[in-house]
Amino acid sequence: MTVETAITPELRKSRISAACAFGVHAMLLVALVTSLPSLVPILGLELRHVAYVVLALSIIAAVGSTLMTLVAKRTSSAFSIRIALGMLVVSGLFLAFTPAASESARLPLFCAAILIYGLSVGSIDATTNMQAVAIQRRYGRVILNSFHAVWSVGAIIGSLLVSAGQAIGDMAGFGPNKNAAGDVVSDPYLYPRYMWTMITVVLILAVVSLIISPKMLEYGREKDSMVDEQGNKIKFAAPMKAFAALCAAMAFFYAIDFGIQNWSPLYLEQLLDADKATAPLGVTVYTIFGLIARSLADRVVNKLGEVKTLALAAVVSIIGMIVVLTASNAIVAVVGFAIVGCGVPITAPLCFSTAGYMVPINQMDEAVGRLNLFNYAGTVFGGGIVGLIAGDNLKIAMIFPLVMAILLLLTSPSFKKPDVIVD
Repeated sequence: MTVETAITPELRKSRISAACAFGVHAMLLVALVTSLPSLVPILGLELRHVAYVVLALSIIAAVGSTLMTLVAKRTSSAFSIRIALGMLVVSGLFLAFTPAASESARLPLFCAAILIYGLSVGSIDATTNMQAVAIQRRYGRVILNSFHAVWSVGAIIGSLLVSAGQAIGDMAGFGPNKNAAGDVVSDPYLYPRYMWTMITVVLILAVVSLIISPKMLEYGREKDSMVDEQGNKIKFAAPMKAFAALCAAMAFFYAIDFGIQNWSPLYLEQLLDADKATAPLGVTVYTIFGLIARSLADRVVNKLGEVKTLALAAVVSIIGMIVVLTASNAIVAVVGFAIVGCGVPITAPLCFSTAGYMVPINQMDEAVGRLNLFNYAGTVFGGGIVGLIAGDNLKIAMIFPLVMAILLLLTSPSFKKPDVIVD
């Protein structure tokens, strides 16, 4: 059983601070990913290279997550998250200014910036979830979805800041030059608009980081030793069969999530004849309903338990993907993506939440770090491998999220919280 402890003002501040870390991380990530297509002409790339950049980011992030997990094990996640936030600020500034380098140095410097940013992403992914899991243990009830809901809010803010930057540039006379037909003929202010948008995002990130960093939760330091009283290395205590199921569920979710974000616009446009305005709506409604689902999920979990909640989410997602695959027009498919958003986005927080109860408090950081690696495995699969397998057949690309949702349902029994939670 879970023992509810006194919720002190300091614990509330830690919860708010960790949630803000989720939000500013998402804000920078989405601002960058949304801006990447517009940087293609500046960097001398082709549009198809953007997907390669995003996949490389995921692989590098896995390395960053691994390294920061080692740091957290030897210090604390409170210390590690401060390092990760600092890395985000530095890499964000690097990303803002490298496209202004000379033409010959521009792409190599931008790739170096992506490398540093990828390490930062993995570091902040791991440490924010470490903090969230520890804070949930102190609260004595499930609250982890609320952190991921703030991540969704941050993602929306990031996309809005990019849109606002473009709109303000246009109004100020720094937009693209268009001909009488409304087609863009040149865009001399493309980089300045990107730069000022990124600087705005990084400034918000820096200010928030300075405010929240001192308020992160310190926990388990008296038990942080890597060895027992006899000097033997302490083994990872999670039940491996159940923990492996959580890792699989994490990969399944991110394969679905990244698959929808990557392939749904093309699916709607090329198979269901959606226009340019309708094609992105699949991702939009999936994100919005995912935010709503995460905002409500903690209450559902506290009432129904983790197993039933995940099973329900998986079934909802299966229904949504069936609607998408059988849709006769784009609007029906968009409704299907909205249904998927009502279910599957709660998977990642449930994985972290359940993993946090499987181990003693001094091994929570390691559990979260190990589990977080499967985030990137799912991302690489959903964004890259699926594309290679499907080729030009977008129907096959959309069948994969359905298969992943079915497999996710099969993992739900492993989400049972232990009867006794060891501190």
